[in-house]
Amino acid sequence: ALVAMVFKYVMIPAGEDSMEELEHPAVDTLENNDPFIAMVKQYLDKSGAKVDKATLLQNLKEHGKGQAPAVSDEMLDRMISATSVDLFPLAVPMKENGFHGVTLYC
Repeated sequence: ALVAMVFKYVMIPAGEDSMEELEHPAVDTLENNDPFIAMVKQYLDKSGAKVDKATLLQNLKEHGKGQAPAVSDEMLDRMISATSVDLFPLAVPMKENGFHGVTLYC
């Protein structure tokens, strides 16, 4: 019988909720439509956190070496409404750590 592979992750909410260990079905390929990333995006979208337009413009300016790129209000609104997920590998799977990996998704 084929055994469904899963991986464990720890959900650490930004608010007062308790963190919890959960499982999600593993995928065997790296694709643009990863179901785990889709789930994280949906969670972040529901969190209600909003991007401040002035902060976004300041960050664009800092990344543009002191000059904010010419971006229309429509494009700024699209950037603000988009949900993205950043990944930060904290521990890379290696023989020395039993091939366990830790990645921060935010």
